Amino acid sequence: FGTLVLEVILGWLIDGSYAIGTLAGLHVSAGDDPSVEATLLMIGRMATFAIVTALVLRRAGENWSSLGQMRFRPAVLALAFLPIVLSMPIFVSEVDNFLRFLGGADGLDEWDYASDLGRLVGSSWQGIVLAVIIAPLTEETLFRGIILRGLLGRWPPWAAILISAVLFALMHFNPAQGPITFALGLVLGWIFVRT
Repeated sequence: FGTLVLEVILGWLIDGSYAIGTLAGLHVSAGDDPSVEATLLMIGRMATFAIVTALVLRRAGENWSSLGQMRFRPAVLALAFLPIVLSMPIFVSEVDNFLRFLGGADGLDEWDYASDLGRLVGSSWQGIVLAVIIAPLTEETLFRGIILRGLLGRWPPWAAILISAVLFALMHFNPAQGPITFALGLVLGWIFVRT
C-alpha cells in the first residue's frame, strides 16, 4: 500500500515539475507524446522502488545485497523461464476463451482498464524499457525479494506463495491482467522458493 501511495505522490510531483518546466520555458511541451509519458513513468517507478526498498531494508536492518543475486543455481534453471514466457500468451488466450464461453462477448477485453498501456509500450523505446526491464526488475525485487521473503518467515511456503501471487495480481489494478499476473506470481514464487 505504501508503494502505491508513494508512486502516486511521486507521479504528481514529476508531472507537476514537467508542467512547471513547460510553463517556465525550460522545455517545449510534448503533449501526449508516449516517450515523455514513459520517461516520466520510468523516473517515478525507479524513485518509488528505491525509496520503498531502502526504507524496508533499513527497518529490517538489512542491506541491498540481502535481497539476493541475479543468478540461478544451477545455471540451467534460467532455461526454465523460456517455456514460462512462451506459455503465457496461450494461458491468456485460454482464460479469454473461457470467459467468452461463459457469456462475456468481449472476454478479457471488457475487463481491460489499461488499454492505453499498449500505446505507451509500443510507441517508444522508453515504453519498451519500462515494460521489459524496469517493471520486472522493480516488481520482482518488491514481490519476491521483500514480500515473499517476509511471508516465508511467517507462513508455510504454499501459503506465502499464494498470498504474494494474489498481491502481485491486485497490484496491477487491471482485471484483464489478473489471471496472468496471478499465475505468473505463483510460478515465480515457486521458483524463488525452490532456488
